Amino acid sequence: MATLRIEAQPSAGLKSYTLVVDGHPVPMRSDHKGDVAVHGQCNDGSRHLLNYTMFGATGDTLAVTILCAGHAVCQTADQIVAGSEPYGAGWEDFTL
Repeated sequence: MATLRIEAQPSAGLKSYTLVVDGHPVPMRSDHKGDVAVHGQCNDGSRHLLNYTMFGATGDTLAVTILCAGHAVCQTADQIVAGSEPYGAGWEDFTL
């Protein structure tokens, strides 16, 4: 098992977000960091999936970095709540 550190960077106006890695919700602390255990080991090439949802005003953003043993294995660009919708969602594949 590998323990991943998840770091989120929400824009100031983003009301809420959820992060799920390999089907496991990631409990985020008030500093927008959290940890989750996944199958595999750092640098083993195993494939994993990040799902995210967010709620906010048009133009609010969320960026996410996933670290394994201190090294970034996934970095999302700013994801934007678009149009007149208050919700945004997406996913990123990544390997350890």
